[in-house]
Amino acid sequence: MTTRTMVRAPARSIDLLRELAGDAPRSRSRLDRTTLERRLAQVEEQIAVGRRQFARQLEIVGKIERRHGESSAARETLHQFAQAHVIRLDDRDRLARQLEQLVMR
Repeated sequence: MTTRTMVRAPARSIDLLRELAGDAPRSRSRLDRTTLERRLAQVEEQIAVGRRQFARQLEIVGKIERRHGESSAARETLHQFAQAHVIRLDDRDRLARQLEQLVMR
């Protein structure tokens, strides 16, 4: 009889990105208002920085392509910035909902 090793099912890409970013969803934990407000402000700042990074990377892709260069690596970076942005927007919305629920209590 052979022993099989259990292989972990692949995680959804958004969960994997959160794990890699060290920002796992905190839906199970209870956070106080001050912590939620602080985390929400941090995420808002990350969103602003992410928008600037995305805009800059878009410029880079445009420059490469105008010169008929190979832009696949730059486009991949652009795609990664877009995925990270979606995660941050989701986090912002989640934190705002948690804060609203906390205030309504």
